[in-house]
Amino acid sequence: MGKGKRMRSQRQATASEKTWGTSAPANPFYDAVDRLLRREHFDAFAEGVCRQHWASAGAEPGVAPGVYFRMMLVGFLEGLSSDQEIAWRCQDSWSLREFLGYSLTRIPPDHLSLAKARRLLGPEAHKTVFGRALALLEESGLLSAPDLRADLMTPEARASTDRLVQRDGTEYEEWMAALTKVSGSDVANRSLG
Repeated sequence: MGKGKRMRSQRQATASEKTWGTSAPANPFYDAVDRLLRREHFDAFAEGVCRQHWASAGAEPGVAPGVYFRMMLVGFLEGLSSDQEIAWRCQDSWSLREFLGYSLTRIPPDHLSLAKARRLLGPEAHKTVFGRALALLEESGLLSAPDLRADLMTPEARASTDRLVQRDGTEYEEWMAALTKVSGSDVANRSLG
């Protein structure tokens, strides 16, 4: 992989982190999601799926697959409508940087990296990897907890990308198509179903 894997335990604390602490303030939901994804080897799964698609495209984006799909998960769960919003949210939040495996001084991928990854992966890779993430969240109960449902999802939420619905009624495939259209990548012209 060009940019490597998500980094977590290898990072050294910088001077500012030593002053402020070596980790970000915790976000209980994203901490639980991170523990689940690590336990289930989600990053290795995402990397394996992506490697096949990048080989056929003859290129790799500048973002590790685990980071990319975690950022897409943040965008979907928080109802963000563009790559710029997703990138800004992940860059602005200490706890989301921790969720992505980034130190407080290392900047997460920008919106151009997200758009490039989406274009190179295409809809089947998204459906496979994102579907796996959502299935894990549902199986673990993270999507069905009453407090999270009220904040992030409607009661109709299910792990299948065909049935997952945001609070405003937007389904996963609608959200991904709108995000793709806003980013201007050519995935908008391909079927996500």
